Amino acid sequence: MISVHAVGRLTKNAELRYGGEQNRAVAVFYLACKRRTKEDKATFIRCVAFDKAAEILSQYTCKGAMLEVTGELIEESYLDQSNISRKYMQVIVDKFEMLESKETMEKRKQANNSKNYDYREANTYEQPPMDGMSEFGYLENR
Repeated sequence: MISVHAVGRLTKNAELRYGGEQNRAVAVFYLACKRRTKEDKATFIRCVAFDKAAEILSQYTCKGAMLEVTGELIEESYLDQSNISRKYMQVIVDKFEMLESKETMEKRKQANNSKNYDYREANTYEQPPMDGMSEFGYLENR
């Protein structure tokens, strides 16, 4: 098993669906996780949450929200329209934590609904970094 711990921002709202034999809730979302480089580069991670976690993510988060997820990295494959086998990686979420306050999340939701909004402002986050960690989850150089 490959365990993944990632901190990043939602690239868009989580997509909630219900399906399967047990009509389970499934939320698919992408996290943009900042890299340790000096340039502003990010790695985009596909994440999948199930059941109650999926419902909570879709109800209480929105585009731009800062999340911390922990889960298992798995490889999936599918056949595209040309009948060519394609592969991709995704994280099956075991645990997650919202890293912004409820008030910040509500402001972000309202801002995402307005048309004339400066999204650079939405990237501010009021949660102080954890001891010894930068705001993006990296160990600080000491």
